[in-house]
Amino acid sequence: MGQTRWRSHGARELLSWPSGDPVALDVRLRDVRCRAGVRAEIRGVHLEVLAGERVALTGAAAAPARTALLRAVAGLHQVSGGQITVGGRENRNPAERAWRNRACAWLPRVTVAPGSMARAGTMPWRDAGTTRGELQFLSMARAIGCVTAGAGVLLADHPTEGLEGADRNALAQLLAESPVTVLVATDDPVLVSLCDRSVDLAPAVRHEEAGPTSAWPPGASGSVNSPRRAAR
Repeated sequence: MGQTRWRSHGARELLSWPSGDPVALDVRLRDVRCRAGVRAEIRGVHLEVLAGERVALTGAAAAPARTALLRAVAGLHQVSGGQITVGGRENRNPAERAWRNRACAWLPRVTVAPGSMARAGTMPWRDAGTTRGELQFLSMARAIGCVTAGAGVLLADHPTEGLEGADRNALAQLLAESPVTVLVATDDPVLVSLCDRSVDLAPAVRHEEAGPTSAWPPGASGSVNSPRRAAR
């Protein structure tokens, strides 16, 4: 454990945001619908994230939906209705899709199943000597590289999940200090408290086996907790 902490500490010390003034982009979702797994669907999401704002997507029962929505914003997941814009631009043709790919830095969820390798998104990590924490920080380093290259939005899927103590706090603080817009799916109270506000996605999720739930009305942004904004 001492070796893991030492190696992760070294990774933390090497990570920093680019100097200069990166351009943050706004994110707008209007009546968005998309699948969230085999038996669930996101319906009627209306959300506006201002340029430079940090917003946490919460709701324990909506974890797959949060991942699906982040992927939809990144242009990696198909929507069945509604509109998503980043920096005022949609994602309808090859040129717009190429631009969205550059505009959004994607920090995928790291998963570790018993007896298998760690995975960052859909990519398995083959080095058995690499810990989950190290893989999280390596993924974060890649996201920082995307911001350095011009990305104006950082989409993070449960970035501190499975981390403890100094590793969790360091990664949460790094995300909070982002110079660009951050939309993060998380259940981590530390990370949520560092965001400008939180949005509970659960009201917008329809589970087919349980019947439909109420979709968000136009203009709604979910249950909001704004500890940082209130202090401004």
